[in-house]
Amino acid sequence: MNRLPIAVVLAGGKSIRMGRDKALCEMDGVRLIDRAVAALRPQTGRILISGPHDYGTGLECVPDEQRGAGAPCGGPSAGIFAVARRLAGEATGFLTVPVDAPFAPRDLAARLCGPRSAVASAGGRLHPTFAWWLIADIERAARDLEGGGNVSLRALAEATKARVVPWADETAFHNVNTADDLMAAREKGLGGC
Repeated sequence: MNRLPIAVVLAGGKSIRMGRDKALCEMDGVRLIDRAVAALRPQTGRILISGPHDYGTGLECVPDEQRGAGAPCGGPSAGIFAVARRLAGEATGFLTVPVDAPFAPRDLAARLCGPRSAVASAGGRLHPTFAWWLIADIERAARDLEGGGNVSLRALAEATKARVVPWADETAFHNVNTADDLMAAREKGLGGC
């Protein structure tokens, strides 16, 4: 790609399993939101936050659309639909990274961005929060999925016919969702909140 892509930190979840906002958890004294932004800066030209506020980063925040207010469906994909609507006419696509993955690969943009939507995989598992979403694919999927209830990111990846891009290192996709995840991260020497 000639231009650096737009990236989005997915921070709109309720953090129910963690019991507090994961974006504010710290590893080595750095909030997870700030780690995600730092990982994306060298790979992208602009960063947005998909979530209720900007966490003091000064970055543009795109909250989820509410059902019935233009959002075709709810659930995890609501943030993707909201960002696609926000960027329509301005960009062809956008890269996503979850706020709770502090070891995001430094080559996401180089490997995912292209003429098709794409999602990362590692260890035989799909990681659809690490993805390149073409806005045209999202718009088509929104029409196809409209009124279908909550839509998982895996279902959205299937609806967009996203290509799967494998990584050898599963650690790069380690999620910090629960207290057990924190313990596992500490045991692996990955840090913790």
